[in-house]
Amino acid sequence: MLHCDRCTTDFPATMSACPLCASPGRPATPPGPPPAPTGFGPAPQPYLGQPYPGQPYPAQPHPAQPYPAQHHPPQYQVNVAPITNDWKQHAGALSLIIAFMGFTIPFAPFAAVWLGHLARRPSTPTDSTGRTLGLIGLILGYLGVAITLIVIVAVIALVATSAGATRT
Repeated sequence: MLHCDRCTTDFPATMSACPLCASPGRPATPPGPPPAPTGFGPAPQPYLGQPYPGQPYPAQPHPAQPYPAQHHPPQYQVNVAPITNDWKQHAGALSLIIAFMGFTIPFAPFAAVWLGHLARRPSTPTDSTGRTLGLIGLILGYLGVAITLIVIVAVIALVATSAGATRT
């Protein structure tokens, strides 16, 4: 095989010149690895399982079995009070909050009185959780109930007097 440098074609050795451009040919180089580029360092070597320069250890085969159990950091326990379903301990705070709401919501003081009584009644003989807040909620709740009843009686009286005034 001959190679034409002018048009980069290969042609058979039986021909004396390139059939495309009629320039003389030269023997073609046998196929092989490409020449190393100049100015860019050494030519890369094909990987044959050896470590690259700078690798301290050869490649390790993958394990055939699954990995051993991994070490997990310890689980830290946070000491918190146990969660109970005894919501009576919060009834005092709820009574106080609803008693304050009772000055804007008409029938909320009744709920404040009920929750205040629940907070004042202990669930165990030594339980005093929420008793003070329950007492404050009871006082404000009864005050709100009294104001609500006075407003209801005043509205009924006002309606009755206005209805009576329009008849005469």
